[in-house]
Formats: sequence, C-alpha cells, structure tokens
Amino acid sequence: MGYCMSQNGCDNWFKCWGCGHFLIRKEEIDDAIKTLALQIVNMREMINTSKNFTNENPIAAGQIKTISLIVKRLSELSLSQDEIDEKVMNFFINNSIIEK
Repeated sequence: MGYCMSQNGCDNWFKCWGCGHFLIRKEEIDDAIKTLALQIVNMREMINTSKNFTNENPIAAGQIKTISLIVKRLSELSLSQDEIDEKVMNFFINNSIIEK
C-alpha cells in the first residue's frame, strides 16, 4: 500500500507513514483503514495487558505516532475525522472486532 516518490532512495526505512515522499491513493483508503484499525487494536491490547502503562514508553509512543500518522495521511485524502471514525467502526463491526 502506498508509493515512495523519492528518487534518491529511502533514508526513512519502514517509517513511510511519516515520510514526505510517501503517498497513498484514494483506492487504498480501505487498506489504510484496516491498518489503522489493527494498530488501534494493538494499542488497546497493550493498554489492557500492561501493569503500568504510560504513553512515555517508547513502544507505546511509537504506536501512538503510527496511529496519528495514518490518520494524517487519510485526512490528506479529504477524509474528515468523523469519516475516518465511521470507517474504522465499520471495519470493527464487519470483522467482529468489537470489545464486549
């Protein structure tokens, strides 16, 4: 998903969502929503299983950054926060990933 538009090679190695050369197309919105939803699930699992969760933890901070960068990329495709939220919730519902 997405394309690197850098002509000089990549110096961001696996940090594409935050790279200025990384672009996603409108056709890839569903894949980006799926990635976002799975990152949210991972974050929730981290919070629920941690004995002393803090946003300062480097792993948690990285997870939060990834989520925010995906949301930023989706908003660059003219999706509002409400539309992103709705699409994520629809993904959860359609894939039976709802907390009970």
